[in-house]
Amino acid sequence: MGLFGTPEERTAKRELGEAQKELDQSLRSRENGAEALRTLAKQIKKDAVIAKHGRVALYTDRVATPSGVFFLTPEVSAVVDTAGAISSRFTVTRFALMGPFALAMKKKKDQRELFLYIDAPTGQHMEPCRPDDAVRVRMFASQITNAARSSELTGDRPERLENLRLRYEKPRRAGLRVALGAGGTASA
Repeated sequence: MGLFGTPEERTAKRELGEAQKELDQSLRSRENGAEALRTLAKQIKKDAVIAKHGRVALYTDRVATPSGVFFLTPEVSAVVDTAGAISSRFTVTRFALMGPFALAMKKKKDQRELFLYIDAPTGQHMEPCRPDDAVRVRMFASQITNAARSSELTGDRPERLENLRLRYEKPRRAGLRVALGAGGTASA
């Protein structure tokens, strides 16, 4: 028996060490793969269109328009504006052909206009919409405004995540359990 055990023990110890290294490498590889999948899932979620109307698309963190991309902040708002009216008139041709009945058969002309207006600190966009889509456009404007107002709470911005990480890293290192108190402040 040598200084470090029998030759069989040394061989077994060496094989065990190699197996442990393989296992550690496999676990690191698996964790890296899982992290890559989590990152990809976040990117897919970030790039998913929540709602769309015409040429305007609402994402989880931004509104894309032909005038530019506006990141959602509480200052972003969307409103619907209308202009014009439906007018009815009778034409000379109708009056000549139908006589007094032309008064009952007036020609209607739709002069209504509907616009979706998006206002952001970095720019504005006005999207013309069909007057018949007024309810859908108003719902879409509401979605944009609500998403913008709640972006502060649900935003996946790197600086917000970094601030949260820094806020909770120190108590976690000390082994303290962190809970949010009134006003969203951390307490141990």
